[in-house]
Amino acid sequence: MSGRIEDRMTELVNLPELEPDPALEAATLALMADTARVGVHRPFRHAAVWAAVAVAGALLAAWSLTLEAPVESETTARPIDAVYRDYVEETARLEQFLVSLPEPRHVMRAGTASTIVGLENRIALIDAELGRAAIERDPPEYRTALMRDRVEAMNALVHVRYAQSKAFIF
Repeated sequence: MSGRIEDRMTELVNLPELEPDPALEAATLALMADTARVGVHRPFRHAAVWAAVAVAGALLAAWSLTLEAPVESETTARPIDAVYRDYVEETARLEQFLVSLPEPRHVMRAGTASTIVGLENRIALIDAELGRAAIERDPPEYRTALMRDRVEAMNALVHVRYAQSKAFIF
């Protein structure tokens, strides 16, 4: 089973880079210009949303502290291949959840967009390293650590994207 996953990851790494749609870029710039011209700025308009995001962030931080267990403790209880498969299943579940999220809001803060892009880039780098590790047959412990990092990055991306989705609007 792991051979098929590694082949898929190699295929993902070799996908061509997509170019952004020029019409979408023009529409985004026009919307930004309209917003600047109108001068709409109401920082407390969505105070309840930002309070909920802050609470969710605090809960995420508290929960992530429980995930700081070293890989050695996981491998002593179960074989490393089983741990790796669990991470693969978790990342697949998180990817499925990302796809099922409602359409994101049309406008978001630059910091939020930057966080999303940063997490997506981190996941892409981990995927590239997983592909390289599979080709070079690196130790299973290293690939398991990479997959654990991917699960953590995917989990953070799910939280940020959910907070930005239309499902989260009050």
